[in-house]
Amino acid sequence: MAKKILRSLKLSKIFYIGLIPIIYFAITTGINKAKRYGIQKYTVEGHSAVPKTIPNFKAGIISGIWVFLILTVLWILLSKLIPIIIKDNTFLKKFFVLGEMTVNNIVTKLFYLGIIVIAYVSYGYGRQINFILSVNNINGIISKQLFSAVMIYVFIFLISLAFWKVICELLLVMFRCFEAYYEIKKNNLK
Repeated sequence: MAKKILRSLKLSKIFYIGLIPIIYFAITTGINKAKRYGIQKYTVEGHSAVPKTIPNFKAGIISGIWVFLILTVLWILLSKLIPIIIKDNTFLKKFFVLGEMTVNNIVTKLFYLGIIVIAYVSYGYGRQINFILSVNNINGIISKQLFSAVMIYVFIFLISLAFWKVICELLLVMFRCFEAYYEIKKNNLK
């Protein structure tokens, strides 16, 4: 089943190389969450009680899996968007020469770059909300906190994406109006 899904996505070797830091980040996040939500037990040594923290493996595994899934989905989107942004070899040549790109290409590339920024900012907000939920509910169920943080991340991403789409459409209309005005003035001068 997983092989069919991966074959249908037609992912490149660069995608699989990019999974290495994602796996590393997911593992370190899981370890940190396991230590953070560890259970503190006291053992008696001599005449005093010494605190000993036992890592909460369930919290670590759940948070590691969530981070892995979110970053993998973002990496899939990014690896699919980059070839769209850079369709041919002339993109870099046109990029450094002013006046060669059309308004549609400029706004389209701006929209795709904005999606990447929105995903990054939404992920940051999701992490902050996860932190707020974990501070308010230290002994609560970790999976519900992570699920709510992921849902808030998705909600923020979708709202921001819709807002960004409207802004890009307005930019496109505005630039087309400028182009039409320029063509009219150019024809009147002839």
